[in-house]
Amino acid sequence: MRKKVLLIDDEEDFCHFVKLNLEDTGKFEVFTSGNGSEGIEIAKNEKPDIILLDLLMPVMDGSEVAEHLLRNEPTRKIPIVFVTALIR
Repeated sequence: MRKKVLLIDDEEDFCHFVKLNLEDTGKFEVFTSGNGSEGIEIAKNEKPDIILLDLLMPVMDGSEVAEHLLRNEPTRKIPIVFVTALIR
């Protein structure tokens, strides 16, 4: 059985790359979202096994998305891994 992964990131190329590579293993079904509010809805509907969440996104950043997911009963137990490509 394939594990469900939800990737929430506003970088379309990054989402495509991760989705392609994870699904090519045959072990994962990957859902992607380019923004936090859409990602929250996908999480509620698909109940992924893990969420990969970008920290820096316009409108709703990763910490706001995580807070919302943790307050919502259907999504509060889904593990969240924060990802970012920010280089300082």
